[in-house]
Amino acid sequence: MEDKSNIIGIIFDFAIHLEEENHFFYNECALKVRDKEAKDMFNFLANEESKHRDIVINLKNKYLMDSDEEYQIGEIESGNISAEVIDKDEIVEKYDLLDVLNRAIYVEKQSIKLYKNLLNEEFPGYVKDALRRIIEEEERHLSILENEMKSVTDVGAFVDFREVTY
Repeated sequence: MEDKSNIIGIIFDFAIHLEEENHFFYNECALKVRDKEAKDMFNFLANEESKHRDIVINLKNKYLMDSDEEYQIGEIESGNISAEVIDKDEIVEKYDLLDVLNRAIYVEKQSIKLYKNLLNEEFPGYVKDALRRIIEEEERHLSILENEMKSVTDVGAFVDFREVTY
């Protein structure tokens, strides 16, 4: 059986990697979209994901150094914590803003799912508090993206020419 600290380290590393991937995704979107509001939104989200990465790194370091307390972590099913490889170049090169927003919404939902699954594990209070804060922020990001999607589709600013027949 693997050492508990190794398992927990792997879980934290996974969360760190997810935040880095999300940061990279939003950064690429910001670089490639033309709309200034969308560019600003993606830059904001990229910065937020970078902050989340730092929070998770600090949690990992504090938790693994906390040798006085014994915590057990349940078996986490691989289906509950998984990251889909995102081809960021393809998503921003090949697709329009609506497609990118759909993908960004998916990314945020996956992050929320990961952190909610981690809340079910036996972590000390300070880890769970930090996870709850990250979940709140990810849910706020999701709301921002959903509002942007709504404004893009409601105002009629977006027309998918693949669906237009002549």
